[in-house]
Parts: sequence; structure tokens; C-alpha cells
Amino acid sequence: VIVTNMIVEKDKIRFIVDIVDHCNLNCKCCGHFSPLAPKGFLDINTFERDLKRLHELLQGHIHCFELMGGESLLHPRLYDIVRLTAKYVTGEKYLCTNGVLLSSMPDKFYQLCAETDTIISITMYPIDLNWDEINRKVKLFGTKLYLIKSQGEENKNWFKNRRDLSGSQDVEENFKNCFWKARCIVLENGRLSSCVVPFKAKYFQQYYKSDAFDTSDKNSIDIFKAKDIDSRVTGRSTGHPIRVLRNDMARKYLELEKSGAPFEELEQLTLGSLRKAVQEGDTKNGSLMAGQ
Repeated sequence: VIVTNMIVEKDKIRFIVDIVDHCNLNCKCCGHFSPLAPKGFLDINTFERDLKRLHELLQGHIHCFELMGGESLLHPRLYDIVRLTAKYVTGEKYLCTNGVLLSSMPDKFYQLCAETDTIISITMYPIDLNWDEINRKVKLFGTKLYLIKSQGEENKNWFKNRRDLSGSQDVEENFKNCFWKARCIVLENGRLSSCVVPFKAKYFQQYYKSDAFDTSDKNSIDIFKAKDIDSRVTGRSTGHPIRVLRNDMARKYLELEKSGAPFEELEQLTLGSLRKAVQEGDTKNGSLMAGQ
């Protein structure tokens, strides 16, 4: 799906964090590589440290924050994580799950989600769930549910996400065409990325003894070194707006746009800019995209 003219304002960003690496399902082509991940849980102290810093950078307003996995309900300190999220997130709070464990979760889980205004978000895989029990507990405590489905379907369809290991893909074009590019700003161990792959492809690398993916820090930013997460929208004059983090390249581009520079001159400035940022680590002259 190609998403065009989608501009996400700073106070509308959706952040996600994987609190569990592994999963109780074994889905092919999992975007988080969870079937290949060893058993692993996000450290509670690391979680609070990062969430507190994000809270500071956004001046106390995190618009949307999602607890994901793997399977989030497997975390042994799930309740503490839900409480900490409510402490620092003033906006929407989602706890994402495949739903397998929901019917067996105790009443206090549903009560806690209701008290903290945490929405239980169920990815509607074509699997059998005990909906009678889930709905009974949701109704009993007034807990909110959100169901993730494929468009026009009752469930979320299985899909295959092929990976090209040849290295011949156009980085910038693929990013522009990515459905999730502004929908999943990923937080992990003090860093933010506009894609989950730089953080999670390590499980693919380890399992297959491969170096197919670039999982280096060039694909993310350190939230403890950042002074803010200020961004700018470039390309409005060309009809192709792109949100980027503020740097020298963004400032030059905006100055040219303001002066009425022709499309060819603007295009020349940005030629290879995403590659500079992602592959060469040039954070001053590269394009650090944060959504279109």
C-alpha cells in the first residue's frame, strides 16, 4: 500500500515498544522476527528510564504508546509495566496481544486496564479464542477492546513479507512506499527508529548466521543525546511532503522552497540523502525521515 501526503505532527506520533521478544504463536514472516527470538523480557528499569526520557522530550505529552511483542501478556511484570505506562503517558495507551491468553487472565488484569485506561488491542488472527469469557470480563470491568483486522475482513489475513537479500533495492523509494513508515516509531534501549527491523532483525541474523540486514545504530537515534525530537516537513511545494528530523539538509531544503527554487534544484539537494543518513551515518546532510 502506498501512502501519500501523510503528515504526522509531533504531538500525534504513535510510539511502540516490544516488552517481550518471543511469542506463543509461530507466524511465518513475523515483522518482529518473534518466532526466531530467544525467550526475552524487557527490563522494567530500562523501560521506565526510556519512557521517562521520552516524556521529557515531548514536554509531558505522549500522544499514543503501544506495548507490543512478541506476545506482551507473557511478561512476568506486566502489571508494573501497565502502571508505569499510565504514569508517563497522558494520551492513548494500548496493550497489544494475539488474544490467546486473554480468557485465562485474572480479573485483576482487566480491572487494572480499566483503571489505567489501557486499551487491550487484539490482532484478529484466524485462530479460535474464548470470546464468551473475554467479553464477560471486559463487560464486568468496563475494559476497552480494540480489534485489529484486515480491511473489509473479519480477521487479520495471513500475509507473506518477502525480503530481498541482494542489496539492490532503492532505500528511499521503499521507505516512501512503506505503509508503516509513520505509524510505528519504535523505542528500544534508549533509541528510536522509524522501523522495527533495525532492532529486531538481529534474531534473523543470529538464527541464520546472516548479515543481510543493517542493524547498526545508524538506523536509530539516541534519545539521551537528543535535545528534542523536533522535525520539519519538506516537499510541500512539490506535492510530496516528507517529515524529517531537523538538520542542516532540512534547513537548506526549506530555504530553497521558500525562495521558490525549481523542482530540479530541490531534487538535486536530496539526491541520495536517505542513503547518506542510513548507510553512511551522515546525520547533518542526510535525510532522517520520520514519516511522510
